[in-house]
Amino acid sequence: RNKIDLDVSSCSAAISACEKGREWEKALRLLDTMLHNEVEPNTITFNAVISACEKAGEWEKTLQLLTSTMHAKVSIDMIGLSRTIGACGKNALWERALQVLREFWLMDFEMDTMTCSAAMSACNRAGEWERVAALLSVIEERAVESDVSTMNSMISVLQQGGQWEKCLQVVELMAESSIESSTIIFNTVISTSEKSCDWENALELLSAMAARTIEMDIITFNAAISACEKSCEWQKALQLLAVVLQRLL
Repeated sequence: RNKIDLDVSSCSAAISACEKGREWEKALRLLDTMLHNEVEPNTITFNAVISACEKAGEWEKTLQLLTSTMHAKVSIDMIGLSRTIGACGKNALWERALQVLREFWLMDFEMDTMTCSAAMSACNRAGEWERVAALLSVIEERAVESDVSTMNSMISVLQQGGQWEKCLQVVELMAESSIESSTIIFNTVISTSEKSCDWENALELLSAMAARTIEMDIITFNAAISACEKSCEWQKALQLLAVVLQRLL
């Protein structure tokens, strides 16, 4: 028989198949087989194994693999790092998740929204709203590139913590970053203002929507009217209701 040598492409493909099938132990055995046969794993290989372990909740394995990646001098990318942070978050290890993030920041590792979102999600699961807000400040300071999906996730997390001022900060950050806002995003922030009985902020958000020609729906007006009602601003509530009725005509 002709001898067939293992190569990194075929091994990585097999590991990816294990990852998709949630067979994390088989993925690890394949990685060991590669190393035993002196087949050098690459970034794709490690990402697939880390992802397999993350899906299985094996956070310790993801941390070990991240360390192995560094020792093997394999380039670490956002996928592997965010998966590792995500694994910590899913196991209520928000402090460990932040520690990993901090260590890579100190190494001048360029972060993206995927990594920061994973850390925010970890803090969110633990109800650490202040940590989420702190991460938002770091994102602003470091000018981390963001997208509409990540910003929406940030707003959702902050809303759960009643951090309406920070929600508004995200909306402002979106405008500064030329990220297009949506009716859904503004509705979420207005709803947070309503729960905080901050009718003035709710009305400011309505004005911001009008200035950016963002469509207002019945959910938008209901939340704003409710904010006015909870603050005993009945005149403002009636004015908003009049606007709704006028739009229906």
